[in-house]
Amino acid sequence: MKARISTKNNRAKKAAEKRALADRELEEMERNASVEHLRYVLVTTDQEIKQNLEILKIKAEDNIEAYKKNQSLRAAEAKLVKKAQKKIHSRINLCNEFKGINIERALHGDN
Repeated sequence: MKARISTKNNRAKKAAEKRALADRELEEMERNASVEHLRYVLVTTDQEIKQNLEILKIKAEDNIEAYKKNQSLRAAEAKLVKKAQKKIHSRINLCNEFKGINIERALHGDN
């Protein structure tokens, strides 16, 4: 009878050890899986960050080029405005304007 009890106890101990070992292996596998998942997320996130940085660099370069073009256009426009103002305020132009007024008065009879 004692032999049966000790055999049952041994079997129960072995079964408990197997369950404990299986539980430890399962926990380790879960831990490894979570570590692998985190590595995947980090690598993916790192790649996304690099791609976003490249996109931002391209946009920044485009903005810089657009700003330079805008500045050069403004400078050219300022030169044209300055030339036009000089032309408007020149003596010859003023004389021509007065002549034009006199011609219009003469045509309409408003002497």
